[in-house]
Amino acid sequence: MEQAVSLINRVIKRFNMEIQCAQDEITSEKCYLFISTVENNITGKYTKYSAVELEFFKKVLFEIVSSENGHVSSTVCLNLNSSLPGNMTKSDIEALIEKFCEDLWLSQKNGKVYLSLLSIVELEPLLTTAYEDSVNICCLCKHLVIQGYRCDKCFALLHLHCARLYTEGANRNTCPACSADQPNILAAVENTSLHTEDDFSTPTSHG
Repeated sequence: MEQAVSLINRVIKRFNMEIQCAQDEITSEKCYLFISTVENNITGKYTKYSAVELEFFKKVLFEIVSSENGHVSSTVCLNLNSSLPGNMTKSDIEALIEKFCEDLWLSQKNGKVYLSLLSIVELEPLLTTAYEDSVNICCLCKHLVIQGYRCDKCFALLHLHCARLYTEGANRNTCPACSADQPNILAAVENTSLHTEDDFSTPTSHG
């Protein structure tokens, strides 16, 4: 598979596109994503949306990356209508959230809105620059992490799938960043197997 992806990427590179393999932060499922490698600004990436719709998406991005849990409630999203130009109603916002979910930029479950895997991977350069003071970088893989296991001592955040690799075999229960004892890390890693892609309203792959 890796050889096939590498071959395809050589061909589509001229079109500023790339296939990347990434793991879902919640389910740890591996997905192949077809992403754009240009335009590290939201306006350039999402030409199908209006200026107001993009402004809403930016506000949702900020709410998610600045939250402690890596998600935002649907209620908070609906109330963003008052901060947008124009006369968007809460019903309009609700429909817009569904639209972003259908297009695989957001996902939602049980009244909570999340960034999809596609958004996390494709927008990583933008998010780590625009929200430098809010985002977290996994101390194991050095990539953006929105949801994962947080050390209760140094507050480092790491992907659950990275934590699984870290704890496997050696049965480690310490933080890889500060070496503090983390008795809950093994249980947190095991809990990822309880989640499946069907738990969410939309898949997080893009094809």
